[in-house]
Amino acid sequence: MEKRFTLVELLVVIGVIGVLAGLLMPVLSHARAEAASSSCRNNIRQVATMHLLYAEISRGVLCPAVDGKGDQWDSSADHKDSGILSRALPGAGAAESKVFSCPDADSSGLYFRSAYTAKFAGYGYNFLLSYANVNRRTPADFRKLKIFSIHRPSACVLLADAAYFSGANRISPTAFLYPPSSGSGGYADFRHLQSANAAYADGHVAKETEFFPAVSGEYRQRLGYLSKDDGKYDPFWKN
Repeated sequence: MEKRFTLVELLVVIGVIGVLAGLLMPVLSHARAEAASSSCRNNIRQVATMHLLYAEISRGVLCPAVDGKGDQWDSSADHKDSGILSRALPGAGAAESKVFSCPDADSSGLYFRSAYTAKFAGYGYNFLLSYANVNRRTPADFRKLKIFSIHRPSACVLLADAAYFSGANRISPTAFLYPPSSGSGGYADFRHLQSANAAYADGHVAKETEFFPAVSGEYRQRLGYLSKDDGKYDPFWKN
């Protein structure tokens, strides 16, 4: 005689499947987040390499954060086209690549202004490598800094996951990374399972887990600085 599942047995099987699914979901979610973080590190490594190539063809001078037309290092002023860095390196244009965008930029809760495109999203360039301070008074504070002038290239951050406050309880991607002495953002954004990816002036990339909170409230465990002082930001830091 053909044996069939009873209703009780069927409910037990469904219950077991539900329990297994509940156990697997966090694991799969963590694996997805780790994969996105790894992809992000690959992106940052490529962008850091572009910065080093820019310095090489510019006799050591690092890429400016912003130029006189308002174009940024990563994108044009309207965020629709390539920026200073990629225009200087034919064949590596940001307009044709997602390398300037963090894979978690969309899914991590960042708010995008309508004028901003996701292909230029989430990586902040150390502002102190281009400006003497963070007031952005072009050209008075702008300096042409040569990469070999950096005292500790392996400890000086070049770029990292970054975000800033764009409204009450709302954060958005930013192309600029500000030091602790500024007291403001762009902050390092620890959006990858409470870690942030960062590239340094010697070209190496690191997964940073230690950070120094810069804000209170909802984003206290996410936005901060990579060091308690300007040690990882100031190219002339000697301590």
